[in-house]
Amino acid sequence: MPDVRTLEIAVEQQVVDRVYARLEGMRAQAGALAGEGHRRAAAGPATGLVERDALVHRAAAQLRALDAEEEGIVSGRLDFDDGETYRIGRLGVRDGLEPLLIDWRAPAAAPFYRATSGEPLGVVRRRVIICRGPRVVDLDDDVLSPDDAGDLRVLGEGALLAALRRSRGPHMRDIVTTIQREQDEAIRAPARGVTVITGGPGTGKTQVALHRAAYLLYTDRGRFTDGRILVVGPSTVFTNYIGRVLPSLGEDSVHLRALGELVEGVTATRRDRADVARIKGDELMRDVLAELMWQTPPGAPQRLRLVYAGQVLTLGPDDLAAARRRVRARCATTGTKPNAARPTAAAVLFGALWSRVDGAHLGRELFAQEVGDRGEFRRFLQAWWPVLTPAEVLSWLTDDARVIGLAAGAASTLAASYRARPDWSVDDVPLLDELAGLLGDPPAAPKAPEPEWRLRELTTGTRRSFERLYDLTERVIPPEILAREVDPAHGARELITRSAAALGVATEPDLRDYYRLGPEVSHQAVAELVEAGVLEQVRVRTWRAPAYRYAGARVPRKITGRALLCPFDPLVWERSRTERLFDFRYRIEIYVPEPKRVHGYYVFPFLLDGELVARVDLKADREAGLLRAPGAFAEPGVDEPRVAAELAAELRVMAAWLGLDGVSVGTRGDLAPALRKAGKLRS
Repeated sequence: MPDVRTLEIAVEQQVVDRVYARLEGMRAQAGALAGEGHRRAAAGPATGLVERDALVHRAAAQLRALDAEEEGIVSGRLDFDDGETYRIGRLGVRDGLEPLLIDWRAPAAAPFYRATSGEPLGVVRRRVIICRGPRVVDLDDDVLSPDDAGDLRVLGEGALLAALRRSRGPHMRDIVTTIQREQDEAIRAPARGVTVITGGPGTGKTQVALHRAAYLLYTDRGRFTDGRILVVGPSTVFTNYIGRVLPSLGEDSVHLRALGELVEGVTATRRDRADVARIKGDELMRDVLAELMWQTPPGAPQRLRLVYAGQVLTLGPDDLAAARRRVRARCATTGTKPNAARPTAAAVLFGALWSRVDGAHLGRELFAQEVGDRGEFRRFLQAWWPVLTPAEVLSWLTDDARVIGLAAGAASTLAASYRARPDWSVDDVPLLDELAGLLGDPPAAPKAPEPEWRLRELTTGTRRSFERLYDLTERVIPPEILAREVDPAHGARELITRSAAALGVATEPDLRDYYRLGPEVSHQAVAELVEAGVLEQVRVRTWRAPAYRYAGARVPRKITGRALLCPFDPLVWERSRTERLFDFRYRIEIYVPEPKRVHGYYVFPFLLDGELVARVDLKADREAGLLRAPGAFAEPGVDEPRVAAELAAELRVMAAWLGLDGVSVGTRGDLAPALRKAGKLRS
């Protein structure tokens, strides 16, 4: 007879097999999505190219996430005191409406890392599932609430001890299965300010930092994607060692760089001698670079000669040196950087040339215009004031005479180091990076004029069907509002207060979503409002996340009334909140193929006396003058005759509001017969 461990492994293997089967289906869907993108581009108008790019990009991202697992995608299980069971893994996987696997970064997975015997957070048993690819090889359990364990079988020696005994491989592993409570607090810390992770050698600092990057991408992807997370290591060997961690967690949008790779196009591996590195690392080097970048580039022309109105105009080396000093002085006044200073250089040269013109009958503006249009002047200007790269400027340090700001001995040592080696050292990378900031970018090429609405001279005040109508901002927004200046922090607190007043009791994401605020702004505003007594932190028994109650909220004695809610109504917009409050799972099925739709194309929930009691698929048939309801569905346990009567009355109200003559009810849904009978509506 199999032992307990074998039986339990078999139970978990069944779930793992379902997850991998679903992953294969998801891979097929992602591949089909990419194929659909290419078909649209080939068969449709020019907009098909945009759709293709969007679909193919989305499909590629899904495939990368699905292909990321290395040591098994399922990593743990939680058994709660209310009988619920969750599996935790490297990404979220659903099978229809059933969650097979919860992403380790999701709030619902937090108890896997936070729960302790002193604070079990409702967890009875925490199980680590050890996999090799799709095969479950071992299990390890912690019982956090022994009194509630009942018949649960307990296995193992402690996942952390087992993990510590594993031999090191050529790559760092992720620690999804063994994150400790203190590590999890650092990983899930709010994305505000600086998070410093300290510890002795081998305590997991790097792994925690990498898992934090994955967590930030999961919780606030809009802010941190597009190359906004950079991981810097001391060497290429180190970055290669840690390079598998983030992909194994499903993230590939993080940049890993060694110190010698921080500047684009540069890969430096060697280190300078200690005396040279000390000079390059001295803060005086910033002044050396600031002087260096304004110097005349090697090979720049030393003379400018033009003929104008029969006169020969010449600027020699001393004149050009004086002109360069004037350009620098003007740029210092205006804050212009060298690479953006060519227009200033042109103006200074025009002035120097004009001072040599003999003729009161000539106009200076016409002179500048005509000279500026000449090919020889433009070629001179480009050679005399070129756009500089950090590497070009730093290479000038081979000449001792250009090193200004250091003692003679240090200048000589520095110049000799550049003459001796043509490649860059790791110690040059900060200098190249500093020069990139000091030099600045060249002026952008002229752009087409912005449309007026993008300049905020126009705004949208209303819509006609799905068309935006634009008007002058001052005609849409009252002048007293337009003139007001609002502190962003105060504005965020006011919006969160209004959200709380509308919602009564809500989680922080609920409050944030009401006015579409960012997480960082919302976290800060909620904390300040709790401190001010406007919000009170409370616990809702069936909610996993902390909740906040508006201090001014009052529970009415009775709630009466009815309403059809469009899919964008605030009551149902945040779907997870709707499900938490009303046990009402609601999804828009507009983009679902018709054979797979559950309730219909454009479904309105029906609110009656404070409860969501039904849903109805609606369409305005203006040609026939009818509000059509192809399907009507009652929620479990409702008084169907009353719901049908109230819904029929509300459908008549909506039809009249839309200017339609009547209501027609179809045959789909369990409520359709009662609805037709109650309202005596045509089918």
